[in-house]
Amino acid sequence: MQQTDFEAFRNSLVSQLEFPTIYMFKFILKHELRHAAQIESWFDADAVIQSRLSRNKQYISITVRQAVLNADDIIYYYKKAQHIEGLICL
Repeated sequence: MQQTDFEAFRNSLVSQLEFPTIYMFKFILKHELRHAAQIESWFDADAVIQSRLSRNKQYISITVRQAVLNADDIIYYYKKAQHIEGLICL
């Protein structure tokens, strides 16, 4: 995601959500335990984290429900995630 994409995403978040809120992050990546563990380690202990393998066990989806104070908190996690090769963020 480019900086302008993050700015547009931030504006969308601000207009659609009321903060603070519980935000649902969704990540899909190749089934590599180190990347899954890395993503899960970013979130608070009180975050609700669910992982699920694809049928063929090649991919893992990670869903995280995390309390956030503002749109910048959400963007912070997505910026961290953009460095993982092959990651899809929904």
